Amino acid sequence: RDPCFLQSLRDSVALLTFENKRLENSNVKLKTNLEGLKDVDEKFETVHRQLNGEVDAAVELLQALEHHSRVQDVVSALNLFFVSDYENTGSLQPAEAAIFLEGFSQLWLLLPDYDKEDLKDLNSELTFEDFSELLRAVLEDDAKKCRRILDSLCCVAPPDDITYALPPIRKQ
Repeated sequence: RDPCFLQSLRDSVALLTFENKRLENSNVKLKTNLEGLKDVDEKFETVHRQLNGEVDAAVELLQALEHHSRVQDVVSALNLFFVSDYENTGSLQPAEAAIFLEGFSQLWLLLPDYDKEDLKDLNSELTFEDFSELLRAVLEDDAKKCRRILDSLCCVAPPDDITYALPPIRKQ
């Protein structure tokens, strides 16, 4: 009945007017949020200016704390070794060593995939020298060395990625 589609045009204009008002309201909210972010940015810059000279001091403090933490780790580990050495021989029997090593959490952080069941197959006692070498490897974050020491204590076969010497070639 509307040959010029005037009603359809009116409906479209009404829809566009509604959308325009919705977008205007959204724009006002976004402007308010932007002003709030400018305030946060100014506060951040103020804090940054205040800390600019103290960043080096904060880094030095963190390094000192890390060093102190490592020293405490060493002292704790050594203390636990000597407390576990009931006989005061400077070594732990295989059964004692298995329990001691299983509780050495810093080691397992470096070797999460190591099978702790292998500790039950310790073939010799854990000497203070062996433990010192293991502790040094843990503190240096040397997972390969830790694995090598544990493998030697537990008589575990070395991994497949070790290259073996080839037999001599015969000359003809």
